[in-house]
Amino acid sequence: MKNKNHFLSITCSFLTLLYIGTNNTLAQSAYSDYGYADRYTFYEEKFDEPDESWETYLSGKSQSKIEYGALVYTSLNDKAHAKYTTVDGMDWNKDWELEVRLRRVYGKETSSSDIIWDRESGNNNNMHFGFTGNGKYNVSEYVDEYKRIVDFTYSDHVNKEDYNKLTVRKVRQLLLFLQQSIHR
Repeated sequence: MKNKNHFLSITCSFLTLLYIGTNNTLAQSAYSDYGYADRYTFYEEKFDEPDESWETYLSGKSQSKIEYGALVYTSLNDKAHAKYTTVDGMDWNKDWELEVRLRRVYGKETSSSDIIWDRESGNNNNMHFGFTGNGKYNVSEYVDEYKRIVDFTYSDHVNKEDYNKLTVRKVRQLLLFLQQSIHR
């Protein structure tokens, strides 16, 4: 019997949570408005050694393993599955930046590879910013049900062949979503 499962494999090479300290009263206009000297790294995951909290296998659902400095995540069916970490001590009242570098290997074109944030233990509400393998991005919020803030939209900034850097930046009450194509 032929296996009809849909596979989604995501390669995530690093996951970084940065605080950005600034007294600037103007909102930024571009990714480079804050240089690395203006950033404080609060959490960084380089996937440089085996880690049971990231490497898992759920029979028929998903598997993840660390290989060559990357987290390789594979969905074993046609449902979405999340792999995430909790960052203790994060002050959500301050300005911050979340950044993840992802490469989508293959999968359903109607599903995105997302950076997910604002999820707390015991509370499934969260925000999503993601991209698909066919060059679209989307922004969603989950509060008891999914609400698309930005529907799947084509963008020349989505790199279909190599890594993409997804960045979510909070400046006061403003959320900024940035995507950069990255070539190794």
